[in-house]
Amino acid sequence: MRLLIGAGLVMALWVVSVSATASSPAELHLWKQDSYFYGACGHCANFIDIRQNDNAPDFTEFSLYTQTGYYYIDLNGPAGTTVTLFGKRKHSPDRGFLIVRKKDSAPVAVADLESFPPNRWVEVAAENSSSGAYSVWYQPYGGFKNSVESVRWGQWWTELPPRK
Repeated sequence: MRLLIGAGLVMALWVVSVSATASSPAELHLWKQDSYFYGACGHCANFIDIRQNDNAPDFTEFSLYTQTGYYYIDLNGPAGTTVTLFGKRKHSPDRGFLIVRKKDSAPVAVADLESFPPNRWVEVAAENSSSGAYSVWYQPYGGFKNSVESVRWGQWWTELPPRK
C-alpha cells in the first residue's frame, strides 16, 4: 500500500513539474566573458536576464555593459521561441544581428555568437544534454559578439536580409 501511495505522489509531482515547465515563459540569459579576468569579473553571472516579450532596446542601462569581453547566451523556452540579438541599440540591424529559433524544449546554449555562416539559415543539432536543437541566421558585423546592444523577441522581419 505504501508503495502505491509513494508511486502516486511521485507521479503527481512529476505532472505538476512538467506542466509548470511547459507553461514557463521563455527567458534569455545573456552572459559576458573576458579571458583576461577571472572570478566574478571573468564570468558575470546572469549579466542580463530577459523574459519573453520584454524587449531590451538599450543595454547601456546595465552596470556591466562597458566591461570588455564577448557575449554568449542560454535560451530557455518551448520550441519555436525566437529571439534576436542586435549589434546596435533600438533593434537596428545596421551593425549585425543574430536570430536564434529553438527547435525543441531543451535549453539552447550559444557560446560563440559569430561562429555561423553569414546570411543564411543554419540548423544546429542538439548536443546531448548541453544544448537543444535550434536554427540561426547571422548577419555579420565586425566585433558583433563583443558589442550586442539590444534584444527583441519574436519575428520582426518580413524577409531576410532586411532591407535598409
